[in-house]
Amino acid sequence: MKKIRKRLPTVLLILLAVLFIPGIANAKTKEYQGNLWNFKKTIQKTSGAFTYYAYPSKNQKEAWIYKIDINSGKNCSKLSIPSKLDNKKVTRLGRSRALVENDAYTIFGQRVCPSDYEYDKADAKVKRIRKLVLPDTVKIIQPASFCCMVSIKTVKIPKSVKKLDRYTFYHCDNLKRAELSAGLNQLDVTSFMNCPKIADIKISSKNKTYQVKDRCLITKKKKELVFALADGETLQIPKGVKVLKKYAFIDCTAKTVHIPASVKKIEGKAFSDYYDFGNNRIENVTVDEKNSVYARDGQCIYNKLDKSLAVAIWDENGSLFISDKVELLTEDKSSITPGRNEGYNEAAKLVYPPNLKRIVDNGFFPDTAAGNTYFTGEEPPEIVMEKSEELDIPPSTGNIYVPEASKAAYQKWYKNYMNKLPRFKTFKPGDEI
Repeated sequence: MKKIRKRLPTVLLILLAVLFIPGIANAKTKEYQGNLWNFKKTIQKTSGAFTYYAYPSKNQKEAWIYKIDINSGKNCSKLSIPSKLDNKKVTRLGRSRALVENDAYTIFGQRVCPSDYEYDKADAKVKRIRKLVLPDTVKIIQPASFCCMVSIKTVKIPKSVKKLDRYTFYHCDNLKRAELSAGLNQLDVTSFMNCPKIADIKISSKNKTYQVKDRCLITKKKKELVFALADGETLQIPKGVKVLKKYAFIDCTAKTVHIPASVKKIEGKAFSDYYDFGNNRIENVTVDEKNSVYARDGQCIYNKLDKSLAVAIWDENGSLFISDKVELLTEDKSSITPGRNEGYNEAAKLVYPPNLKRIVDNGFFPDTAAGNTYFTGEEPPEIVMEKSEELDIPPSTGNIYVPEASKAAYQKWYKNYMNKLPRFKTFKPGDEI
């Protein structure tokens, strides 16, 4: 009986957790789900140059502004979104379905396509808005809400906003300064993608998740560099940073970036942009000699532990000679392409090293990388699929060069991946590449 009495409180606690905790968790997760909003009714109000459309909450206390129209013939240089509509507190902004496949929709109803930069042209009326003021009542901003507001220069995120979602301020070309909320705990780097002039981010020291140091937005606990600001000749990544996150340098314009000894992980595409092209504003990346994981050799920053390529630094002619120290290529790499426009370069060279052993999950560079591709190894590298469902294939456009003595081996290798083989060219030991 003593054993039963000792165990009884534990059993009761487990039962209570099963019965009641899910209810509490569901209440939190459903706080802003559709069951709280009346999507069959719209509140409409015109104020000055703008007409606002909002859903009321079912409890009649809140409003969700899902669309804003800009009225012709009126001064719309300043958009100050109201804190109340129909005596209801405005707590949410943006379309309910902002992201559809590769497209996004702004609060103004404009369709943008972040995967195709040339498609994203700012609406003529939206261009006229030079100042944006968001009310402190707002708790949630939908993805893509303020895309292509190309004339705004500053933005202050309301204090209750905890998350900046995808593309929130995407393509705001002249945005220079952003003030983040003290409660912000999640920021998608694409929320400020293609904001090439952003040079100042302010955030309260009371924020528990992020800090800004030396023009870098960094997570406090994990020491991850999330976003490197655009500006300056040189960016010295602060000592203590451990991780360079994906797309961290998406809009960085510093000509030289220095990686300190503390960095232990460079995520794939850290120096690439969202379209998987290299950053063409950065010209050089250096690594502290005391770094135990990464080093630079020639045009490459490589991982000393697994011999993988981390960052490729193409030259001014659009050519890349991958370091002989690289044995592994994965999709977890990125490029910088100083002064070069993305796309096919007929004269450029891409030279794979003789010690290359494995290509894992889209480890090849795109076919559009260079017009002349050289494989210098006596044996073709092994192609491995670990995560990707789509088979990675060797380069097939432009001129494919292989060692003369290994031509048959490369032809056999290519037959595993494509029916029509490219026309191989050969070189001999000692030939200039």
